[in-house]
Amino acid sequence: MNEYDGLAWYHEWNLEPEAALSEWNTLAEKARAEIRTTDHLTLLGWWDTTELKKRPPHNSLEAASLNSIGNELGQAALGNRAQNLHAAIVCYNEALTLYKPNTQDWAMTQNNKGIALKNLPDGDRAANLREAIACYDAALRVRTEDTLPMDWAATQNNKGAALGDLPDGDRAANLRAAIACYDAALRVYKEDTLPMQWATTQNNKGNALGNLPDGDRAANLRAAIACYDAALRVRTEDTLPMQWAMTQYNKARLFIALEDLPNALICAQAAVSGLRRVGHTYYLQIAEELQNALQQFLDENSESPGN
Repeated sequence: MNEYDGLAWYHEWNLEPEAALSEWNTLAEKARAEIRTTDHLTLLGWWDTTELKKRPPHNSLEAASLNSIGNELGQAALGNRAQNLHAAIVCYNEALTLYKPNTQDWAMTQNNKGIALKNLPDGDRAANLREAIACYDAALRVRTEDTLPMDWAATQNNKGAALGDLPDGDRAANLRAAIACYDAALRVYKEDTLPMQWATTQNNKGNALGNLPDGDRAANLRAAIACYDAALRVRTEDTLPMQWAMTQYNKARLFIALEDLPNALICAQAAVSGLRRVGHTYYLQIAEELQNALQQFLDENSESPGN
């Protein structure tokens, strides 16, 4: 990808903007999927040659373009993470000036804005999350279970994640509200028809159950482990080794809370195996530290022969 590619695309945007947007979306998605981070950043820069980011959108195509730019900024691997997300939110806000409230495009943009707000690494974390939840609630006025079940379930899942991350307020109430969101999404996501979404939601529900500070702690932890076990029916070591490893790590932490250290060690060992396979050094170090600590404790506290 070179400067001439960008120049050719710029001329296409001026002549056939709909085709140019479709081409850009394809190129950006492919670059991101193939982890060609420099190309992805270059593609984002193509829009700097247009007037689109310098003024409000004039039509629905320009609003859709801003949505696409915002989505890619939110997933960009290069550049300043906070700046990218703030720029994405600006794109969504500009698109919302054109979309009529309570339309599907408006709801989609509200959902996308909520994702960017939730992921912001700077500013007031609680305020960002509450604004994200407000965006999800706005989207859910349009994305209903009856009319748009897939979009409704996705937004419920997003809302659950934001509720679960809230650092203030009633922690137990927030987590129970998150669990309710996940249970709602699971009315649409089924293991046999939408296994990936189902497994992700089961994993998210397990996280929330595992963090509940009230009720029967042991029962909550066992319910969380059941959710992780459900997710692991889809997140297998062969097909999704990273997700499989992280879910095993999550299980290990819950077994520790249940004081079931042998099973915690089994899960930690599985996590280490999976993370070595994918070569994720950061999480591998964390998992290895947990595995070693568990192994050392069990070795030191095991009964010696003859005792």
